[in-house]
Amino acid sequence: MKGWLWAVGVLGVLLFVGGPDGHDKRIYQTFWDLGHVPLFAILTVAVCRLPVCARLSVPVLAVVCTLLVLAGGFAIEWAQLLVGRSFEYADVLSDLLGSYIGLSLYLALKPVMRPAGRAVLVILAMLLVLVSLKPMAVVLADEYVMREEFPVLADFETPFELTRWDTNLAQLHVSREPVRYGEKSLRVDFMAGEYPDITLRDFPGDWSGFKSVRFSVYSTLASPAEMVLKIYDRQHASSGYEYADRFNRELRIDPGWNDIEVRMDDVSDAPEGRNMDLENITSFSLFMERLEQPAVFYVDALRLSSK
Repeated sequence: MKGWLWAVGVLGVLLFVGGPDGHDKRIYQTFWDLGHVPLFAILTVAVCRLPVCARLSVPVLAVVCTLLVLAGGFAIEWAQLLVGRSFEYADVLSDLLGSYIGLSLYLALKPVMRPAGRAVLVILAMLLVLVSLKPMAVVLADEYVMREEFPVLADFETPFELTRWDTNLAQLHVSREPVRYGEKSLRVDFMAGEYPDITLRDFPGDWSGFKSVRFSVYSTLASPAEMVLKIYDRQHASSGYEYADRFNRELRIDPGWNDIEVRMDDVSDAPEGRNMDLENITSFSLFMERLEQPAVFYVDALRLSSK
């Protein structure tokens, strides 16, 4: 019993202390988020073993567990805001999955449970475990595709590429038209705001063997627009993300397709007082400055080139 209490204590503390930040790779973040599942599975078993709950019927017990998890899950997410973390509805869903796994196993192991019912509950628990592991499976599958396709960084032809991107005041969708190459592109809906942006966070970061980075942007606007490209390396964080310590370039985006090429020498020379570490590039961003009206763009064929 003490071992379970230790596990609950450690997992509970890790909800608020340590863990990935906004610049860590998605595989680390996804693995960390899985901690909600065993924590609430253990807590649910502990609650079910209380004398007051042991006398409840299965439907009532399921409702009680659901309500307790929703209350506890939302309370945890709100409390995480106080320590600088974000509110994630997906974490509450993970809490529910963990609770239902724990409830299924608790009921399956009751001595009065018939063999057929026990088998159904064990199968249900296994299915819920597989559901909880789906985000990790998606990330692992896309990691494999991403490294197989390199030096293509994003072409939006595979189903899970959106997990590589972060957004601010923007929504992303895979689109079948317009496209520059292949069959799909990325639709970017920028909202009005000071700095709407999209950022590619997950990609092979060693760009040292390439001459340029290329991509295409399609504008649905009737007149030219200004878009800013930002690239930085791992060392950039130690500068406090200073403007002068990264690559910045204003791009004129005309209506229709724009094919853009940036020389790697320019990226290397961009930081003030040092060279960009081309072996450890960590971020590629496109953003607008002080966008007054929503705007739609399409991005396609982001890749590194040896030419």
